[in-house]
Amino acid sequence: MATVFEGIFGEWKPEELPEGINTDVATDWEDILKAKRDKIKARLSEVIPDEAAYQSRIAEVATEEFSNVLNPNYYKTERAFRKFKIKVKKGGSAWLSNVESAFAEGGRFDTGVTANKQKFINNILYTLRFTGDMNKVWGCVPKAIKAIEGKGKVLEKIKGTVDSITGSPVPMFKVTHLPRIKALLANVFTEGLVMARMGKEAGEVVDDILAEYNAIIADYISATFLDESLDPTASSITLEYDSVADRLSIHVVEATP
Repeated sequence: MATVFEGIFGEWKPEELPEGINTDVATDWEDILKAKRDKIKARLSEVIPDEAAYQSRIAEVATEEFSNVLNPNYYKTERAFRKFKIKVKKGGSAWLSNVESAFAEGGRFDTGVTANKQKFINNILYTLRFTGDMNKVWGCVPKAIKAIEGKGKVLEKIKGTVDSITGSPVPMFKVTHLPRIKALLANVFTEGLVMARMGKEAGEVVDDILAEYNAIIADYISATFLDESLDPTASSITLEYDSVADRLSIHVVEATP
């Protein structure tokens, strides 16, 4: 067994990220959503153009779904169902007029997006700690993906102070599987690391959270998917946590038989 590549790609702490990166992303989010306002309204109007469409697509479906969650043995069930059904059926004209007003320029859609911008700013910071913004800084997730793709020269250029690289990476998975697996792993990496960071702040055991996601990742480190030049028993990808540095990371090891 010989290790041909080992990379540890670390999480960025908020103070290590470019200043205002989350605000810039949130501003783009706000601008894009508002720019799509008319398109969203047009799509809603296309799907539900009139009262008849409202009844068939919203009222009838909502009534049926509501009936499925009611307890048939509860003595107020029939009254509750009747009340809901009447209100939903009568709501057609109000729904249609509300769409018009909500999606007017400066309407409730615009004000709602703006009102939620600060919440988006706060939440997106969790993701940016791991994904980065490729126009400003690379996060551990895209760097790990470059390692999996065997892009050693790219890694040398985007390597950060929180990263450690030894050797040169090779494509980790068979060509037929690589596009699908790298997309799947990018999602697993991001979700697992964000949940671990949030869990740490909530007092959860970080290693327990990471173990769940590492089990998913481990399913792909097998002879079925791994490049034939690599040893599935010695190669690995794991999400890890350094409690001393309080830093999460992605650890990639490629080894030959």
